[in-house]
Amino acid sequence: MYQVEIIHYQQPLPVLMKPQQGPYSGIAAAFADLRTLMQQHAAGPQTVRAFGQYLDDPAMVAPQALRSAACLTPPPALSLAAARVVAG
Repeated sequence: MYQVEIIHYQQPLPVLMKPQQGPYSGIAAAFADLRTLMQQHAAGPQTVRAFGQYLDDPAMVAPQALRSAACLTPPPALSLAAARVVAG
């Protein structure tokens, strides 16, 4: 089992988030989609922080119904004004 760490921030931390439903191992694809979006719309080096949100207990919820979200902090030079949002 993974060690859980809870961190409390004094200020809100903006993130880009992509929800994912299904087995928790599928969150890697959501992170890859966010990284691709940032590569297309950010100038210069991209130093980001990654967070995963796992919203259900896999012992209580069927794998196909598990909910999670991939989150990345946006780099300062990110411009999504021209990005097209596609619901998946």
